[in-house]
Amino acid sequence: MPSTVSSETAQSQVQGGNQGSALETLLKQAGTGGTGQETAKQAAQQEPSGSPMGWSEGFHWVIDKIVDWGRTFVNMLPELVLAALVVMLFYLVGVIAQKIITNYLRPKTRTDAALRVTASATKIIVIAVGLFLGLSLLDMSGTVTSLLAGAGVLGLALGLAFQDVAENFLIGFLMSIRKPFDVGDLIKSCGHLGYVQDVNLRNTVLEDFQGQSVIIPNSEVYKTPIINYEATGYRKLEFRPRPTWDQDIEKFENVTREALQPLPFVQNESSVECYVLDYEAHYLDALVRIQIQYPGTDFFAAKHQAMQAMQKAYRENGITLAYPIRTLKTQPAHGDADPLLQDAFSANGSREDAGHE
Repeated sequence: MPSTVSSETAQSQVQGGNQGSALETLLKQAGTGGTGQETAKQAAQQEPSGSPMGWSEGFHWVIDKIVDWGRTFVNMLPELVLAALVVMLFYLVGVIAQKIITNYLRPKTRTDAALRVTASATKIIVIAVGLFLGLSLLDMSGTVTSLLAGAGVLGLALGLAFQDVAENFLIGFLMSIRKPFDVGDLIKSCGHLGYVQDVNLRNTVLEDFQGQSVIIPNSEVYKTPIINYEATGYRKLEFRPRPTWDQDIEKFENVTREALQPLPFVQNESSVECYVLDYEAHYLDALVRIQIQYPGTDFFAAKHQAMQAMQKAYRENGITLAYPIRTLKTQPAHGDADPLLQDAFSANGSREDAGHE
């Protein structure tokens, strides 16, 4: 009886897949004459937690996946090679385009920062186009669409968050291309007069005549009128002398021209202009202008020398310039002044009263 039960138990355990340790246990139980239930219990206790067949199946699954990936890679190898060639080709095109843009814009841009940004942006755009084409060749159009959508959303968010910075950046780039002024020019913008020290992608830096640095955002410079005193290559000194009415106009003009024409900064004889424009209440309204080369001539020094020359010539030739005169007549308090002065003031007052009557 015990042998029959043990043989049936062994058969069931063999069908369950535990052919090693379970069979040895059953043979031992058959020799000792144990019951079938005890034999099955002992076999179950001696069975390891991870069966050799489970680990084998997992190993085969991993191997199958690796083989599938290898087959997929081999099948996609032509597309991968083609996509890599496309990306490399566009990379080379981007590098060449960067050099071309740099050589083309170098004489036309004022700042190296704008030149570097333009050339680098061109290179990045060309490489990005090649990357998207390479992904499309690998049937990854969905990935390309997602990347484009993400880039658009990111660009919109950054544009809204840094609106002022982006505005100054773009205007600085446009100013570097259009070049309304150069570094070192004397300009007036936003109410500030000074020499341009630096123009970057965000600000324009001026140095005023007090030696202070004035930093103006490019957007403000772009939106307001700009006076460039060095754009034409010359400037005009302007004076408004006021000869008295009794002066000879022709003599005044000749003396003025003879005084100014020998000055070294005067370009030629026709550069000196002298006009009498109108009769004012106490003087003749005259205008004197001198055209000088600028830059190259110190504006304030030239104006100082011209005024010295005119004043000297007017004194030597007896030309009188009018100047405002005010006559103040004061009347002291009664009792504090000389009686004779009081009588004089009283007499003047009586005559004025009689005149009004």
